[in-house]
Amino acid sequence: MKFPARLRVLCKANHGAALVELALVSPLLLLLLFGAIDFGRAFFAGLEVANAAHAGAEYGSHSLPTQLTSPRPPSKALRIYPT
Repeated sequence: MKFPARLRVLCKANHGAALVELALVSPLLLLLLFGAIDFGRAFFAGLEVANAAHAGAEYGSHSLPTQLTSPRPPSKALRIYPT
C-alpha cells in the first residue's frame, strides 16, 4: 500500500520529538531535584539538632546553678509541717 506524499513526509519528520521527550523526562528530573533539596534540608536540620544538644550539654557541664552547688540543709528542705 502506497502512502500519499504528504503523509510520508509527516511520518519522517521529527519536529515534535524533542518536545515530547522533554515532557516525559522533565517530571522525573524535577522529582529528583526537589528530592535532593528536601534531603539536604532534613540533613541540615538533623545536624542543627545534634549541635544544639552538644552545646547545651557543654554549657550545662561548665556552669551549674548555685542552688545545686550549695543546697539547703536537709532538715529545712524536707520540713512539711512547722514544729
